Amino acid sequence: MSTQFRNGHTQLAHHPFARIILFAMGVAALSWAFAGTSAAQPEGPRTVGGLSIFLGVIPAAMVQRQLKSGTGMPAHSGAPPGEHVYHVTVAVFDAASGERRQDLKVRARVSGRGLSGPEKDLLPMTIAETVTYGNYFILPPNDTYRVQVEIRRPGQAEPVRTDFVYEHRVR
Repeated sequence: MSTQFRNGHTQLAHHPFARIILFAMGVAALSWAFAGTSAAQPEGPRTVGGLSIFLGVIPAAMVQRQLKSGTGMPAHSGAPPGEHVYHVTVAVFDAASGERRQDLKVRARVSGRGLSGPEKDLLPMTIAETVTYGNYFILPPNDTYRVQVEIRRPGQAEPVRTDFVYEHRVR
């Protein structure tokens, strides 16, 4: 995940996906430290239908702290009350150009092992001055989740669909 420059140096920070990847890694590390989890990272990005799709899972409490601190993380709030609430986030890029897609309708279904979980619209939000899509889901600990993502692009009749597996482990 790096870009080769004319001077022969390779710099991750200038890669089109680097900002969101570095942000997600930082958020994941902080969320595990503060939430006491030892959860595995969601599976790596998918490239489907000309789109590169990244998945992130963040404790809702962390999202709410960002809102209260005024950093402008998401463009929505209102985490449901209760335990085990997480914010599922999807970042979408054009696979060929690396440009972030900000004009999409995104939905996700998050299901525990052997269950059919809720399906929700992932709302656009701003992270690090770029648009991602997300919403809150209840994820009880120590389960394997299937995250089904559906992306609708303007002018395209058929949506892009992909699945991720997320191992949610809590100490």
